[in-house]
Amino acid sequence: MTGTGNVMRLVAGACRRYLAGPDRDFVLRPVAGFTPPAVTRAGLYLHIPFCRSLCSYCPYDRIAYAPDLAEPYAQAVLVELARYVGGEQRIQASSLYIGGGTPTTMLNQLGRMLEGFHGAFDIAGEVALETTVGDITPAVVTRLRTLGVDVLSLGVQSFDDRLLRAIGRTYSGEAAREAVSVAQAAGFQSLNVDLMFCLPGQTVQDFLHDLELVTQLGVDQVTCYPLFSFPYSTAGRSQGLPELRMPPTRERRVMYHAMHTFLESHGYRRVSVWGFQKGQGPRYSSVTRDEYLGFGAGSGSHIQGLSWFNTFSVSEYTAACAVGRSPVALSMAFTPAMERSFWLYWRLYDSSLDIGQLRDHFRADAGKLRLLLAKARLLGMVREEAGRLWLTERGAFWIHLLQNEVALRAVDRIWGVCLHDPWPGEIRL
Repeated sequence: MTGTGNVMRLVAGACRRYLAGPDRDFVLRPVAGFTPPAVTRAGLYLHIPFCRSLCSYCPYDRIAYAPDLAEPYAQAVLVELARYVGGEQRIQASSLYIGGGTPTTMLNQLGRMLEGFHGAFDIAGEVALETTVGDITPAVVTRLRTLGVDVLSLGVQSFDDRLLRAIGRTYSGEAAREAVSVAQAAGFQSLNVDLMFCLPGQTVQDFLHDLELVTQLGVDQVTCYPLFSFPYSTAGRSQGLPELRMPPTRERRVMYHAMHTFLESHGYRRVSVWGFQKGQGPRYSSVTRDEYLGFGAGSGSHIQGLSWFNTFSVSEYTAACAVGRSPVALSMAFTPAMERSFWLYWRLYDSSLDIGQLRDHFRADAGKLRLLLAKARLLGMVREEAGRLWLTERGAFWIHLLQNEVALRAVDRIWGVCLHDPWPGEIRL
């Protein structure tokens, strides 16, 4: 590990101990006969685990698409949804995000699953879906709009043929540009394009060229992220990817600064550590809901201080649902202090937060909050404006480094076990 990595691990550990309190217990434990807590409001997430080709850099729960697996999976999702039907009042849902995997692999089943969500919940906000270049055609985007998809996120990663080959993508830069244009023409409320930086052999000028292209295409949101540490971590080693390495901190810092400067100069504003948006359409972000319900294999939920995960195995998920058994494999209860730190982490990921809400959440730890804010101001990581606390560019980059040591390390630990054991024992984070 680099010197910076060691420092960030120590800082992350100290922050977790400081904010989460002495009674913290970051342990996921096996669940038998899980019953979800009562819920009145939540964000919704649906995980589609199928991909036509498996990206070498992706750590998430996904398998190769097979038509004979898709239909049983859709039926299982509908069974899981039925657990939330028939209460005294319908659950109010702020939004529905469909991720993966590549959700458009299940285009034929998507309509029935969306009907199931609308039947179980009152969805007040946007329906958002992510996909990849190879799945975008005029017919596909027309179908998505007909089904009620409001926000589309397109995983482009780069418009450079050489860099696309380096990360194992099978489409060309020209195909990526055409896919963005087709998606733009469909009239979604918002279109997000994912780009990657710090790819093998990528220069700052290469990255700026990608940013120039995506801004010329006029997309509403750009989400840029570096090659994360997954490929050489537990999950990555199982995929045999020693050639993909986490880039040095200095390289990431230079490219982050170039990204931030370029996008702000082109009229985009930062809406998360990685995301920059133009205009007032809905923001694409699937991870920043305070409380959410996840459906599908490998999905997670967090409601009223309790987090849980479904089994990651597609076959075990469909089998459990088929016989009316809960697909939940693991859960973890949060203490009030853990819940506060969880809330703060995601508000920092958003890169701004309401000061009044911050004080309300940390009323029991007001002294800790004052000391934390004083240090953040001294280090030039935050600024205050119009009743909100905003991360500076420097602050956003350092939150990214902390994210690697907290969230991504936890993801790697959970995914590394759950991808191999569908019903694991304890996982200590």
